[in-house]
This record gives sequence, C-alpha cells and structure tokens, in this order.
Amino acid sequence: MKNFNKYFKYIFIVDILLIPICITILIYYAFTGKTYLNVNRKNEQEIIKLLENEEIKINGKLKKIGKMQGLGDWYLYLEYYNGSKDEELLDDSEAVELYSYISSNGYCGGNKGKIATYLLKSSFIIIPIYITYMICYKIKMKTDEAIENDKK
Repeated sequence: MKNFNKYFKYIFIVDILLIPICITILIYYAFTGKTYLNVNRKNEQEIIKLLENEEIKINGKLKKIGKMQGLGDWYLYLEYYNGSKDEELLDDSEAVELYSYISSNGYCGGNKGKIATYLLKSSFIIIPIYITYMICYKIKMKTDEAIENDKK
C-alpha cells in the first residue's frame, strides 16, 4: 500500500507540473493558428476527393494536411511522405468544405497539440482521483489509529 501511495504521489506531482506546460503549449499553438490533420486510411479518400473538387494538385502520398487563417485568405499546407511540402493561398470563399473538414477533424499544432490536449485532460481527471484517494487514505489511517487506541 505504501508503494502504491508513493507512486500515486509521483503521478500527482507530474500532473501538477504538466498542467502549466500543456496550457502554455496550447496557447502557443493557438496564436500560431496552424491546424493539422494526419492523413490515414480512414480519411484519405475524403481528403483527396475534397482536394480534387477544388482542383488542387497532389504531388505524392499525403502525410499531413493543414490550414491557417489569413486576412481574407487562408493557407493550405500539404505535407507528403517523401518529405516535400506544398503551400497554397486560397480565398476564404474557396475550398470551404476542405477548410471546415480540417477545422473539425484536425488539431491546433498537429500531433504535438493533440498530445498536449490529451495530457491536459488526463491531468484534470487524475487530480480529483488523487485528492479523493488521499482523503480516504487519511480517514483510514485515523480510523486504524482510533481502533488501536481503543484496544489499549
């Protein structure tokens, strides 16, 4: 039980440290404004169809697709598995479906933003669990102490 308590305390300390780090990362990515979506087997056909509808040329197998809002325009980022990257400047009225698809399915900051989001959510879940555990642990310790005193 003491080892569990010790490890749980370490997890709690790491969570407390992760919260400001994750918030800082998410604020940074929010200010840069780039949203990325990984292209995988599930969404590849949908993305290719949306790109072809807007007559945007694809120069290989897509790895990642992204967007960033500009002033009256928006930027489309295409990253390929061979390491090359393309960037397109589109008017706000162009490729609206693609823009909304990336917005609704992508993450601000791409994979790093996704990891920071999940770490932040898990930290906010673990903290109340730890506090509840410590309250119950202290109650148990007081109860055990009272039982020992009654036996004497």
